[in-house]
Amino acid sequence: MVLNGIANWVYQVTGWWLVYELTRSPLMLGLNSLFAAIPTIVISLYGGAVADRMDRRKLLLITQILVVLLALIPTTFSALGIIQAWHIFALNL
Repeated sequence: MVLNGIANWVYQVTGWWLVYELTRSPLMLGLNSLFAAIPTIVISLYGGAVADRMDRRKLLLITQILVVLLALIPTTFSALGIIQAWHIFALNL
C-alpha cells in the first residue's frame, strides 16, 4: 500500500511537471489538477458499493492493472515526442 501511494504521488508530480513544461501556463497546471479531481469525486460515490459487492483482491488486481496500462500511454507518447497537454487532461478524466 505504501508503494502504491508513492507511485501515485510520482505519477501526479510527473503529470504536473509535464503539463507545465508543455504549456508554461499556471492556468493549464490548475486545469490538470481539476481534471484529476473530477474522477475521485464521481467514482467515490459508487466505489464503496462496488467494493462491497466484489471480491476485494480481484478488484484491486483489476484497478492496479488499469493504472499501469494508463501510465504507459503518456510514457509512450512522451518517448515518441507526440505528447500534448490535452492527452494528460484526458487521461486524468
